[in-house]
Amino acid sequence: MVKVAQMIETHLAGILAHRKRAGTNAFVEDLNSVFSATKCKAHGYRCTMHLITMRYFVAGKLRHPQF
Repeated sequence: MVKVAQMIETHLAGILAHRKRAGTNAFVEDLNSVFSATKCKAHGYRCTMHLITMRYFVAGKLRHPQF
């Protein structure tokens, strides 16, 4: 019990912050997964700017332009 009490004391700020926000990093992890998939699809792009543009399209749920 003493170890548990010490652990709670050392991590109290983080515990209270988590309780206050009551959230997780699931949204960021999901976005990272989407960006990783986009990076795999963009393997043949010539420059990094095209990859960044595709990430904006995917993250913003925009339609791809039809030419």
